[in-house]
Amino acid sequence: MPVTIRTAIPEQDFDMVAEILSLAEHELVTKEQLLENQKHVPIGQIQYQIVAEMDSKIIGYGTVFHTPWMKDNRFLVKVWTHLDQQNKGIGKQLYDTAFAFAQSNGGQTFESNVFDNEPHSLRFVETRGFKIQRHLFESVIDLTTFDASRFDGVIESVKQSGIRLFSLAEVGNTPENLRKLWEVNYATYMDDPGTTGTFPNFDEFQKMTIESPWFNPEGQFLAADGDTYVGLAAIRHYPEKESFYNMMTGVIPAYRGRKIALALKLMTIKYAQQHNGKTMTTDNDSQNAPMLAINRKLGYVPTPGVYRLSKD
Repeated sequence: MPVTIRTAIPEQDFDMVAEILSLAEHELVTKEQLLENQKHVPIGQIQYQIVAEMDSKIIGYGTVFHTPWMKDNRFLVKVWTHLDQQNKGIGKQLYDTAFAFAQSNGGQTFESNVFDNEPHSLRFVETRGFKIQRHLFESVIDLTTFDASRFDGVIESVKQSGIRLFSLAEVGNTPENLRKLWEVNYATYMDDPGTTGTFPNFDEFQKMTIESPWFNPEGQFLAADGDTYVGLAAIRHYPEKESFYNMMTGVIPAYRGRKIALALKLMTIKYAQQHNGKTMTTDNDSQNAPMLAINRKLGYVPTPGVYRLSKD
């Protein structure tokens, strides 16, 4: 039967798109999550979502977008084919359509990512001119067996050095504190080895995070020297999985080497345990040796990751 590539209709298509993504990404994705994401697309984002349809069934999905904070003329291109329909040229049709859209909107450089344990996916993107730029992977820690006594005194010693440790909920979700939260996110991300060199401005950051339903001030842990925020560790709760995700941990350069990041991570673990979390997951960059060392010390175990790729 012929395959039709067309623009995605969220309310109509996202049930089957969620099924494809759940299988391909090895985690539960729901229609509700995808529709919620649609509500938080930044103003000015160029985005195109397509589906591959055969006999009234969605068998593939593709997305291409340029966010307002991405470098000029840079687009992300990503396609997925239902596991039962692979190796039939459907991914190629999706990619060609998505790539043509990006080029027609000024795209000159492109990025994508694939799992590091899926050689067929890597071959697909390398055949189309993409090259590996970085190796990123997740690590997971078992919160049910974590022994906090190994780190007795760490949080106290950081506090005694003059650094305040607290959650955003403790100081208030005020405009001033939200601005400081953005500033420390910006400073630490732009100094991270895996940075793309761009970051959302304050208004875009608010729309993506603070205005999102997952955002919880209790899960935003901060370190401050006086009134200046110098470090953060942000976590997201997935109650349906009894798990937490450590989204970002960072300390500005002038304050590194003082165990502030370790103290912040210990605070996230304690909070997750208090809220019935069984696991905590975090991202890693293979070139970020200091953070990898902290994660190993805590007991995080690496899992299969992704290659970040780019194409000029």
